[in-house]
Amino acid sequence: MDPILLWPKHPDRKAQLGAPCLLPFLHDGDEIRPCILVIPGGGYGCVCHGYEGSDVAEEFRALGFHAFVLDYRCGANGRYPAPQEDAARAIKLIRANAAKFHVNPDRIASLGFSAGGHLAGCLGTSIIDDVDASYGDEADAFSPRVNAMVLCYPVTQFDIANGHIGSGVNLLNTEDKA
Repeated sequence: MDPILLWPKHPDRKAQLGAPCLLPFLHDGDEIRPCILVIPGGGYGCVCHGYEGSDVAEEFRALGFHAFVLDYRCGANGRYPAPQEDAARAIKLIRANAAKFHVNPDRIASLGFSAGGHLAGCLGTSIIDDVDASYGDEADAFSPRVNAMVLCYPVTQFDIANGHIGSGVNLLNTEDKA
């Protein structure tokens, strides 16, 4: 299956692979399965697709899940809230197309690494409620909140003493003053 564009009418939105998209790793057949959205890290400066993306999606697919890898906006194109908008839109699209993808819409998890862990965590908290991921289509009616999260060495702070300052600088376009 080809990549699924998150914002097809907005060619100005750029991600690592071109436009923000979902890379599907789906099973053949009609069996309804749980789904995992894999969100690679990269310090909000890039997206590490290999060992934190497609490799992980293939493993979850082998375990019986449908999986998608998120290519989201980052760096100069992805200051807050752009990555959160992309992640929220991705979940809304998966839910809106649950019948087509044979996904159980009540069993969707996010899994992220490092900065991708931060983004995956946003999908399970009230932070995502303040993000406008509307697009004017049927997906707007669906919740962007996931049912479960797997956060692998997530960025949880952006300060120099305890966190990953680079992720904070890339996401928020600020320098730590500490």
